[in-house]
Amino acid sequence: ARVEAWRALLHLRGQGVLRAVGVCNFSERQLEQLRAATGELPDVLQLEMHPLLQRPQLLAYCERHGILVQAYGNFHEAVTSHPAIRGLAALAPKLGKLVPEPTGIISMRWALQSGAAILPRSRKPTYIAANLQVFWPGFRELLTPERMKELSALDANTSLYGAHHLFVEDRVA
Repeated sequence: ARVEAWRALLHLRGQGVLRAVGVCNFSERQLEQLRAATGELPDVLQLEMHPLLQRPQLLAYCERHGILVQAYGNFHEAVTSHPAIRGLAALAPKLGKLVPEPTGIISMRWALQSGAAILPRSRKPTYIAANLQVFWPGFRELLTPERMKELSALDANTSLYGAHHLFVEDRVA
């Protein structure tokens, strides 16, 4: 079913209905299955990616093949309440005055600096306004290369979304 759905998306792109095609929660193995069947890889891969699930191998694969990674999950409570991320927020009181949840913004900025685009929450106008702070100038001092390296130590390679770990562990056929 996966390959048939992929072929349908490619057909729609070929007809000019779509400009870009993407997939969500695919592993490298599953992406290679698409390429073996059709000769094409997606333009976009949406996946759970935050400081607690960093996916460096999959991110590198996507970079090598020109696939844009869109990260989601940066506002999950396990991320926003993590002591290391809360500690970074404490170092940035100005950011805390700009947004209600600076830890989520810090996690989104981590994703951007790690090479991914972000899928921020946008149900409410206040969320949309807060999301713009991902470009806050103070991040130059807050998320230095040294602190990014410290955040890399948080990677538990575990999904925060129930059975979603089956995708992370590539246990879905």
